[in-house]
Amino acid sequence: GARRHKRLRFLIAFPLDATSAQLQSFVDGLRTALLSRPTVRKDVEVHLHDLVDGTLQVLAHFYIEEATWTGELTVRAGFMNDVVVLAEKHGLSLATPVRTLHMIDKTTTTTTTPPEPTKEKAA
Repeated sequence: GARRHKRLRFLIAFPLDATSAQLQSFVDGLRTALLSRPTVRKDVEVHLHDLVDGTLQVLAHFYIEEATWTGELTVRAGFMNDVVVLAEKHGLSLATPVRTLHMIDKTTTTTTTPPEPTKEKAA
């Protein structure tokens, strides 16, 4: 038979300077927004989930009842709009992914060591 429910899972990342009050208000607001959508099942999970790559991550996990790809895309777009609106409302900014790459110059074969401290001669 055809699948009745489609699982959607999102991780929303915020910078580390987000306060616990901001994050909790965002989580509660997002849960409420999802539960108000007629095609979203009522077993919605939205939680502060992880601390990864210098960000605080909120997990949103829910199921939708949509028969078409267009319907699913509409729900996803609405969800992402809710994320942006709620983040703005609670003074949050979405984290920007950042990667640091450390490069080693292997063309240099000598190493430098700091010079030994000089000893003063006793007079």
